Amino acid sequence: MQATTSCQSQQIIATVAPVVQGPCTAQAVSTGQIYFSYPGDNSRFYECTGVGQAQLLQCPTGLVWDASRVACVYAASTGAIQFTNPCTPQQLSGNHHYFAHPDPTRFIQCDNAGQAFVVSCPSGLVWNQYSETCASAFANAING
Repeated sequence: MQATTSCQSQQIIATVAPVVQGPCTAQAVSTGQIYFSYPGDNSRFYECTGVGQAQLLQCPTGLVWDASRVACVYAASTGAIQFTNPCTPQQLSGNHHYFAHPDPTRFIQCDNAGQAFVVSCPSGLVWNQYSETCASAFANAING
């Protein structure tokens, strides 16, 4: 075996990742805008921790980010079923907080801020709008 005394150096090329403009601009932070939606995933959002510094946060399970409320909220839809939020100021002022859902095993409950929550009836029961409670299908047929 013969030892060699020559060394070869490899050229190292440093690359810099392109700078992407984040939501936490000086203007946004100075006006108090520190929360932003995360594109493509409504269960996540950004919180600015300083100018140019954004922390990606996750809403709790079952909640989605609502930029208009600046909060994680319950989604107003379940699966493929979509509905119009019935929690209007007129309904709330009339003390109406419970509404039928397109799925009869569920109902919509409103909070005082007008946010809709989809609630499931206990197993074997369906929503009865007349009595504003979950009841047996038999009771619904009688009280219709």
